[in-house]
Amino acid sequence: MNIIEQLLDGVDLKELRELKGFSRYLVDIEQGRVLDKETGEFKRNTANAQGYVYHTLRSDDNKSITLSMHQIVMAAALEVSVNWWKRFNLVIDHRNNKKSDNSILNLALITQSENIKKRENIKPYKRFSEEELIELQHNFKYLDEVVHGEIMDTYAKLADRYDCSPQTIQVKYLDWKKAQ
Repeated sequence: MNIIEQLLDGVDLKELRELKGFSRYLVDIEQGRVLDKETGEFKRNTANAQGYVYHTLRSDDNKSITLSMHQIVMAAALEVSVNWWKRFNLVIDHRNNKKSDNSILNLALITQSENIKKRENIKPYKRFSEEELIELQHNFKYLDEVVHGEIMDTYAKLADRYDCSPQTIQVKYLDWKKAQ
C-alpha cells in the first residue's frame, strides 16, 4: 500500500473535494476532474501534446493560475496547497504511465530519482513494420471520431496492441495528421 492509499484509507472517493485556495471549484478525485461551481459543469479534460491535462483556475485572490490535473487532484485529495509535496522533494507519478489518467488511485508521490528509474523501464520507441504502419494508419482514420477527452485512452489501447507506449502512438498519429 503506497502512502496515498494509506492517507485515503476510509475516505469516500466519490465525495467532491474543495481545492485549497480555489473555492470556486470542486474536485472529483476518483475520476480526476474539476467541477466549476458557477457553471455547475465539469471542465473538459483535454490532453496536450505531451499527454498531460491542464486547467486554468481562478484562485480565491482572483488570479488565473494554470495547473496540471494531477496537481489539482493530489492537492484536493491530501487537502493541502498545490505543490506542497515539493518541499519533501517528491513528484507526482502516473502509476500506469497514462498522463491523462488523473484518478487519485493512479497517482503516487515518489522521489525524482524513483521517477527517472521508472521512466527507464518504459517501452522504447518502436519501429513499425510496413504492415503494422498500414494497419495503424487505417486506425488513425477513426481517431477524429473519438469522443473529445478520450483520445489518450485510444492511444493506450493501440499501444497495447502494438506493444509500445501511448506516446509512440501519439507521435505517429500527429505525424500522420500533418501529412494529410
